[in-house]
Amino acid sequence: MNSTLLLVLVSILLLFLLVLGLMLFRERVELQLDQDKILLRYPFSKRLQHLEQDLSSWKIQQAHYLRWGVVYSINMLFSDGRRAAVNSRINPENFESLYKYLNSQYASRREADDVSMPN
Repeated sequence: MNSTLLLVLVSILLLFLLVLGLMLFRERVELQLDQDKILLRYPFSKRLQHLEQDLSSWKIQQAHYLRWGVVYSINMLFSDGRRAAVNSRINPENFESLYKYLNSQYASRREADDVSMPN
């Protein structure tokens, strides 16, 4: 009976750790900018978007967390109704490169927001 109980407890613990890991890394988006194409790599999938054709609008959002401080997120809306978000908490390098590219190439498609980016 003890070995069965131990096996159940270890299984529950491993399942909890697996779910926790998925929740932490499901937001992780790695991107590659190649001229007018953006390749978004999620943990379990990837998607290629042509920004000139597919990007409807984009905007910056800001969130204040006690533990992490201020976190910025670029939210992009595509013409097929899908959304993609890249935040500064998990991938600061990707966030900075995407922000610079979108701000220089697609400033006219930026939605109005109340966020001023720090320099």
